[in-house]
Amino acid sequence: MIDRTAAALKDFLAKESAGAIVLIAAAALALLVANSALSDTYFGTLQTPMPLPLALIEIDKPLLKWINDGLMAVFFFLVGLEVKREFLDGQPAADCGAGRNGRARAGVPRDQPGHA
Repeated sequence: MIDRTAAALKDFLAKESAGAIVLIAAAALALLVANSALSDTYFGTLQTPMPLPLALIEIDKPLLKWINDGLMAVFFFLVGLEVKREFLDGQPAADCGAGRNGRARAGVPRDQPGHA
């Protein structure tokens, strides 16, 4: 039973759409809870103070701010990884002509090497 569940979970997570499905499910769950009888608890939890004492300072933010800042950090980290991959591979994921437009804006003549 556990092996089948683990195998099914592994197969699901291997799919490219798994992250989007989990995100949609989490958003739907948050909408349901925010508009139910649990809404006071939900919003109260999001406003719970979460202090982080450091050596000389203390960062005191509500839970919602920590979640937003953490998700933004993960998002921009992933964007940075994608940009790095594009530079290292040398080809954008989808050739939409952005390189040609960039060369045109930079004033690179058409007859120079690298023109596509």
